[in-house]
Formats: sequence, C-alpha cells, structure tokens
Amino acid sequence: MKYLLLALCFCLSRSKPPSEAEVLAALKAQQVPPEARLLSGEALVKYVNEKQNLFKAELKPTNKYLRYKVMDLKFVQQNMKPVIEDENDPGDDIPERSV
Repeated sequence: MKYLLLALCFCLSRSKPPSEAEVLAALKAQQVPPEARLLSGEALVKYVNEKQNLFKAELKPTNKYLRYKVMDLKFVQQNMKPVIEDENDPGDDIPERSV
C-alpha cells in the first residue's frame, strides 16, 4: 500500500500543470449559446446560477430615483452632457502629416 501511494505521488509530481496561457485559451474557446446572449434580468440571473457554482448571482433592484438622492434637486433637470467650449481654442486641428 505504501508503494502504491509513493508511485501515485511520484506520477502526480511529474505531471505539469497547465500554464496560464493554456487556461486562458481554453476559457476563450468556450462559446456562449446565442439564446444565452439574449437573456437579461431575472432570466440571466437564473441562467448564471444554473451554469456555475462559484458564486450566487443576484438581481439587485435598480432605483430610478437614485439620482434625486445623490444630487441636489436644482441640478437634476440640467443637461446631462453639456457642450464645453474653450474660449482660448483657435479651432485649429492637428495638421496632416506631409511626407
């Protein structure tokens, strides 16, 4: 029995674990089914929980009034992406490279 255990340990020590590149290549080779790509919300959470066991996915409810809690009410109705103009910018673009 001792010799069998010793032989097993010897064989396991001789085998080389996969490199990081091999593991990443194997993970990239896995394909996500097209029907899974279309899932969202509760269906996506259910799919993820069925296919893996490393963690439990949960769907956290989104609060559409969160920005009212985060910022002052006088700023909520302002333009979210205002156009910023630089007064010192002459408007010149980067010139084309002449060869």
